[in-house]
This record gives sequence, C-alpha cells and structure tokens, in this order.
Amino acid sequence: MRKKIVALLMAVVSCFSLGATAFAAENPEQTFKDVEAGTWYYEGVEYVNERGLMTGMGGEDEGYFKPDEYLQRQDLALILARYYQKNINSDLDLDETNEVYYANAVAWVNKYNIMTGYSSGDFGIGDPIIRQDMCLALYNHQESIYPLATAAVVPNYGLIHLFPDGYLVSSYAGNQMYRM
Repeated sequence: MRKKIVALLMAVVSCFSLGATAFAAENPEQTFKDVEAGTWYYEGVEYVNERGLMTGMGGEDEGYFKPDEYLQRQDLALILARYYQKNINSDLDLDETNEVYYANAVAWVNKYNIMTGYSSGDFGIGDPIIRQDMCLALYNHQESIYPLATAAVVPNYGLIHLFPDGYLVSSYAGNQMYRM
C-alpha cells in the first residue's frame, strides 16, 4: 500500500510542478484538451484520472486539466479524500454535487488532522499548496491509514538542509519532509 501512496505522490507532484503547458489540438482520443500524449506529465495525468483521484476542471473549463496552474489546498484535500474513499472506506461521503464541491473533503482532512489549515484557523481555500504543506498532508494521510512503526522525531531534519532552499522549511514540517 505504501507503493500506491508513493505512486500517488509522484503523480500529483508531476502534474503540478509544471512551468508551461503544451496545448493540444482537438483530439477525440485525448482525455483532456490541454494534456497532449507524449508530454512528460501525460502518464501521471492519466494515472490520477483513471483512478478518479483528479478528474479535471469543471464549469467553463470542463474538458481541461490545467496542468500549468497551481494545485490549491482544498483540491489536495479532495484528492486525499477520494483516495481514502476508493481504497480504504467507500462509505466516506464526499458529495461533490453541491456548489462547494470540496466541503466534505476539507471537513474530513480537518477531522483527522491530515490538513488543519493555518494557525489563524483559516483552511486556506484558494491558496496554492506549497511543497512542505503537501509533504505534511501526504505524510499525515499515510499515517492516518498505516502508522509507521517508528514515530521518533528526527532531531535535525536529516538532509533537508542540504537542499538549496532547505533553510526555508518550517519547523512544523521538517520531520515529515525528511521522512518523505
């Protein structure tokens, strides 16, 4: 199961670490109008779409994946809740039909301390998910399903500080980023 979670992490990171998008011509075989077969992220997009974890944009952007846009916090909550619903407990009610499609997912990640929002109490709806918060959410999600045998705190965050931006990692996420 850990391999599935790592595959999910890699697919999500692949899909949302893009700088630019190659827009494809209308092709009825394409799942999304803006994800052309042969692009480096194509397989990751197909992976998360086939499993129902990410289904593209809605409304006026229906038919698009928008890989050049940042993943927002509420959307990561929805992806994690969909994963749980499809693989662990199908009774989780996400009710994505209402106007606030992510409401039940945000409530679920809050309830289980997977993603709790900011210290101000605001969840950060509409805010892009930053790398350390994504690592923290993925780690917490995994821990809520399959707790690791060793939960000891890593005193100096291991090798995090060897990365050029390692000094930017907040203390609340250092242990989880090290473990991911």
